[in-house]
Amino acid sequence: MTKTAFSSEFQGEFDVEQLLAHLGYENPNITDLSSLPKEVHDRITQTVVCPSCGVSGAIIVSASCAKKTRKILSQPHFRFFSTDRQSSHDPLCDFYHEHDSAQYCRSVDFRSTKNAATLIVRDLVCKGIEHHIFSQKTIREMRQWFFEKRKSHSFVLDIPSELIEWCSFLLECTHITGVTFQPIFGEIPNFNWEEAAKYHLSQANASQIEILRSGWAGFSKKNHLSRTYQLAKQFQNQLVFNATALSKEYRTTIELTNFFTKALRVRGLKFIYPTIGYLGNMESLVAFCGLLLFINNWNIEKSASLAIKLMLENPAQDQLAGNIIGLDPFYDFHAWSALMLAKKVNDSQYTNAPVLEKLEQAQSELRKMHERWKYNS
Repeated sequence: MTKTAFSSEFQGEFDVEQLLAHLGYENPNITDLSSLPKEVHDRITQTVVCPSCGVSGAIIVSASCAKKTRKILSQPHFRFFSTDRQSSHDPLCDFYHEHDSAQYCRSVDFRSTKNAATLIVRDLVCKGIEHHIFSQKTIREMRQWFFEKRKSHSFVLDIPSELIEWCSFLLECTHITGVTFQPIFGEIPNFNWEEAAKYHLSQANASQIEILRSGWAGFSKKNHLSRTYQLAKQFQNQLVFNATALSKEYRTTIELTNFFTKALRVRGLKFIYPTIGYLGNMESLVAFCGLLLFINNWNIEKSASLAIKLMLENPAQDQLAGNIIGLDPFYDFHAWSALMLAKKVNDSQYTNAPVLEKLEQAQSELRKMHERWKYNS
């Protein structure tokens, strides 16, 4: 599900209501878009494409509402299906998993209304175009830049769960202090063979630990480690994007989004956006903030200043100029980084075996060293 899509007919990215207004249908019944003439639906299918990967064949989906109260539960949006009702997006597109956006992509939760957020982003985009800060051409260039980056830094994810467990285990071993095992150590009463084996493994796999140090959070923090396992399972043997290739850009985009969200929530600004109390987490702002950074060469200070300037401007006169919502900035960056590091370990000299088996083998080796020493003494 995409909230905005690119119209080749009107040469811009719009949300459903803006597009219908351009087609001559202002204030349509958004809960019953199927009642629009067939030629309107055909026209949209033929001229509207995904704003990211450019796949064609768009259909518009009505907003859903509660039966009794008629309260809007979800917004109207675009969908791109193949003949077998599967996503027709490129596998590396931000919207590829549109059939289950809440599970795969945290950029926008399409199953909640967040209409206030959509309207605010729409106004900000329209003001930006109106004041010649950016144009529909710029928006298109930003979308394509992100997509091409994803395509050029992709790989097939083939990370066994045992490897993730091994990487996490190795980093745990780095907290153990000691000295290289000597056979005589086995004579120490109640000698801790397990701890000695862990230290031995950390020494024997020092090169792998060096690889892992830069992304320790994805393996050592419980919430990140859980997500690392989950992503590895979900995307196993699928083409995925190496998020580390855009780490600077994604981190900066999230930082600006957090800053701007807080600014929009300030009570004194409710005169600009009366619905500001219903913004939620404002994931819908991510793409807009990415656009500001894109036109300012990723300078967050300039982009933040521009964001506030647009926020303080009077509402745009033309509310149909455009909109931009939906960008996957990899909120799970720690988990994806951990998977990339695991891939590097897998490409080195990793032997696929359960951690417990490797630990028991290391203990066995140390005990044998002690036995040989004792026998020869």
